[in-house]
Amino acid sequence: MNLKNLTLSMVSINRGDLQCLLLSCALLESLSIEFCSLSSLCIRQELSRLQYLRVNHYDLEMIELQAPNLTRFEFDDSVRQITLCVSLKLSEATFVSNWRVFEAYDYDLDHIFYEIPPALPHLHKLFLLLNVDQVLMFSNIQTSFKNLRHLNINLDIFFDPRDTSWVLGLVNLLELSPLLEELELHIDCGRFCHPDPSMLMAAQGPLLQHLRRVYISGFSDVLGLAKLALYILGNATVLERLVVDPVVRMKYDLPTDRFYPSTNFSSNKEFVLPPSPTTKENMFCFTEKRMFTKTHLEREEFRHIVTIL
Repeated sequence: MNLKNLTLSMVSINRGDLQCLLLSCALLESLSIEFCSLSSLCIRQELSRLQYLRVNHYDLEMIELQAPNLTRFEFDDSVRQITLCVSLKLSEATFVSNWRVFEAYDYDLDHIFYEIPPALPHLHKLFLLLNVDQVLMFSNIQTSFKNLRHLNINLDIFFDPRDTSWVLGLVNLLELSPLLEELELHIDCGRFCHPDPSMLMAAQGPLLQHLRRVYISGFSDVLGLAKLALYILGNATVLERLVVDPVVRMKYDLPTDRFYPSTNFSSNKEFVLPPSPTTKENMFCFTEKRMFTKTHLEREEFRHIVTIL
């Protein structure tokens, strides 16, 4: 069979049938599995041409593949264990947390990434959809993203952070990515978040010696966010631009193919973004957020770097 692209969506199929199907697809380059009845995805034969794998939204216990030419991998936290044998060409990964809306959910990022580490150091792009408690757990992760160049985090802040400690998780993630050049942080702050009344100071952390461009959308006075921005401004030694956008750009309940990116973020051109909200209520919130942003980030020493939209 000369099939190169295969999508299985809401299909009742068992492991043996899937294995037989893939055995007949020696030229397969793209595989997408969504809402299927599989309990595990364990393929013994080598999928030598597979470049793209997407596993989305079903209760899968395990993924075990031999895909030496895999370059893109998208998955969610329904997966309990992942083994990607010799996938050393993996350059882009997307992880969506379906549990981020549950405030008390006991979550372990190390468990999700337990068997992937041989491939993680080769990543150039990483996309994450998390909440602040999950971001905090990066404080304890030791996995190095030593080749990561672009990091995109869509952050769902539905409830007030308990304190600013979640920022330490992001700081640690930046430290684990020593060659990172571009950071996108897109925030959706829920109605149960209140302004940060504390004196704003920069978070503490190491120097960021390669970070050149940062774009933050949904910027507001939520607890810890300004501290993170001030940390980046004070520690990114080669920072060329930090664009701060008070408008929430990410959409609630994003699937993996609808992450909010700034598509021309890497270019030197001006940003092309959707228009800002125009209703009176949204305009009032936007004005408040923009005033907060200008108050804390529009400093003389940052004028050549910071752009407030």
